[in-house]
Amino acid sequence: YLIPAIMLFGITATAVVGSIFIFAMVPLTRYTIEGLRTVPHEMTEAADMAGATRMQKLVNVQLPLALPTIAVGFNQAIMFAFFMVIIAAFIGTQDLGQELQRTLAGTDLGKNFV
Repeated sequence: YLIPAIMLFGITATAVVGSIFIFAMVPLTRYTIEGLRTVPHEMTEAADMAGATRMQKLVNVQLPLALPTIAVGFNQAIMFAFFMVIIAAFIGTQDLGQELQRTLAGTDLGKNFV
């Protein structure tokens, strides 16, 4: 995702932010879809029998049951975003990735947590 963005926008913050957004949305979307697919059919059927609309069924039944899987997707999206920031640091952007790269290469690993 980063190479086409660099070809379009050059080595800028716009290219990096766009790549991070696109790269991080993939696991979040996949895990959300998977979480909604794994909701037991009996639960959605019970909501239908209770007279819930599609939106009520989504908000009150499906999303709460899919929340653990969606949380895993959110975690993976954050990890993917950090990965893309590090890759962007290697190509020469001036951002958080440069600081992470300096910290990981140095001996004072706790410096950025202060």
